[in-house]
Amino acid sequence: HGCRFRRLFENMLGRQDMTTRREHRKLQTGSIDGFKLWSTHQQSNPNLLKQLEENDVIDLQLYGTDNFSIEAMFSGDVSKVQFFFDEYSRREGRQPFFLAGDGGSYDYIYTVGPIGDVGTHTITAIPISRWGDEGKPLSLTFSTVVEGGLTASSGYPYYGVSSTTSTVTGVSGFKLWNTDIETNPQSVKDLVDGDE
Repeated sequence: HGCRFRRLFENMLGRQDMTTRREHRKLQTGSIDGFKLWSTHQQSNPNLLKQLEENDVIDLQLYGTDNFSIEAMFSGDVSKVQFFFDEYSRREGRQPFFLAGDGGSYDYIYTVGPIGDVGTHTITAIPISRWGDEGKPLSLTFSTVVEGGLTASSGYPYYGVSSTTSTVTGVSGFKLWNTDIETNPQSVKDLVDGDE
């Protein structure tokens, strides 16, 4: 009986050890740290616009396009991300983690049409470790708008909205552009008083 009791006791310890390891793995699951907004007007030459914040506003006139994608920023052990965007859901299993996927790099990023739809949107991303354990979800809500007296329409030209659909109401700010490649200008930042 002593041998059986020892094996039973060792099996119980082994199960306890497995439970401890499983809980330890869950603690090591990475996290979603935020979201980045990308212009995908040219999907094969995407442009990082900004980091999205809670209650952010995406102004279609400001960016001159309604073609966007969103990247989930992460840290730690994340091998997949489960996305939820309004009524849309998708699991992305390749870094970088984009809502509609990518070509495995920043060289080609697919457009998510509904981001450019005027209205309020919610995105949620759940990190998934290489073991399949889910981490804490991160969500934020933002609005897509058309400011400056524009009428909502699809397919805004990249360099701004044509004069036939806009009413100029005044200058609301300035943006710095990198025009090293004149056929593909890249937004650098919004200028504020005192910038050098």
